[in-house]
Amino acid sequence: NRANASVTVVYTYTSSTAAVATVSATGMVTAVAPGTTTITVTATITVTATITSAITTSVSSHAHSVFISLHLFLQCH
Repeated sequence: NRANASVTVVYTYTSSTAAVATVSATGMVTAVAPGTTTITVTATITVTATITSAITTSVSSHAHSVFISLHLFLQCH
């Protein structure tokens, strides 16, 4: 059995009042004028997992079907 997983995190930054402060795509905040604003950071997380498994089975002449089950559990910390 072999398993590979990758995690991608993309951050998005926004300013509630661009007339007071702007924020770049990399999170650099620039003051524009006196006032109050809220800078919001949103993280979008994508998890990609691939599991490769070789299954060998022996079926007798009396068997009509074989059931194969694979369970994938992802755990975040």
